[in-house]
Amino acid sequence: MLMDRFIEGLQPELQSRLKHKEFGSFEKLIDKAELLAMAMEEAQTRSRIQSVYAAREEGSTNPGLAQIVEALERLNEKIEKKAATHAEELQNSLALMKKQLSQPQVRFCLPNYVQQPQAFRHAAVFCEFHNTWNILRKIPTLKKHD
Repeated sequence: MLMDRFIEGLQPELQSRLKHKEFGSFEKLIDKAELLAMAMEEAQTRSRIQSVYAAREEGSTNPGLAQIVEALERLNEKIEKKAATHAEELQNSLALMKKQLSQPQVRFCLPNYVQQPQAFRHAAVFCEFHNTWNILRKIPTLKKHD
């Protein structure tokens, strides 16, 4: 009775193959059902693969599929061109960055002004890193009187 209920719960294709056979134990029935299920699944997979190959061969004569293949090829060409352009731009950017990094990063310029007395000497300094002018002041040092 347990074996009959097990067979009723299987797929119809398996039921027809196992229904009128006798098995010594429930485990043997399960093993046979698993083997048949795997064999049927393999047969279905093979038939699907064969149908795909057949569709490909027929597709070469089908104009609708030919248009799709052509559109995919054009799309692939566009993607390859964009990838090449992007790679070229990336190489140019890297070359520019390397060039900029090889140059000195910070430079200070001291313009030549008229000399002022030591106590009031100021110098304008341009910093290229910050793009600003700064006033460099020298504060006179006071001497201690003993």
